[in-house]
Amino acid sequence: MNIELTIDDILRGQGADPVKIGLRKPALLRMAESALELGNDQIDPRTVTKGFSREELINHHAVPRELMEKNLSLLAEMLPEAESYVLAICTIGSDLENLSSKFMSTDMALAMALDGMANAAIDRLVECVFRDLTDKAESEGLGVSLPVSPGSHTWPLEVGQPFIFAALDPDPQMVRLTDHFLMLPRKSASFVLGVGPQVKRHGKTCDYCSKVDDCRFRIRKTF
Repeated sequence: MNIELTIDDILRGQGADPVKIGLRKPALLRMAESALELGNDQIDPRTVTKGFSREELINHHAVPRELMEKNLSLLAEMLPEAESYVLAICTIGSDLENLSSKFMSTDMALAMALDGMANAAIDRLVECVFRDLTDKAESEGLGVSLPVSPGSHTWPLEVGQPFIFAALDPDPQMVRLTDHFLMLPRKSASFVLGVGPQVKRHGKTCDYCSKVDDCRFRIRKTF
């Protein structure tokens, strides 16, 4: 999957408004241009997705029973119309993140622009995967919910992340989970979609996040 980004995407990935930056801080605009040139070949998008009926998840041999029951209960509350679920893990790899770290001590502005590019890249990858899964479901006459990710006040990381990773069992060379339930490479994302004939998309993905009221990155959300 090819991830194509623009300078505006990179600025949004830094939590900035491209229009205001272009008018007030042209130096940041130039840094975004440099990041785009340097980082374009440092993105390695990889994904793992799989659909499960509720019964298939209940009988999944790799997920501990207590963890399964807790997650299915939470998903039923968040996605009450879903008859099945698609679990997904996405990553852009570590190369762009490492490039940003390389410049951190010598050119902070460029490092931050590269980090913004990495944010934009993982957002775009999730968006592409979401659209592909939505198109497939809708071709079968099914509706798809918004992506729901662990890390909210209703679905904590320590509950959702081990559930998704146990169910999908991704190659640890691609992405792995730390003891603190964070993903490595850091520019990775996991989420669940609810699927079913009665499922409709409501609100925004930000609505599920505990930082919804004060997150400066809300500007970069696309669905």
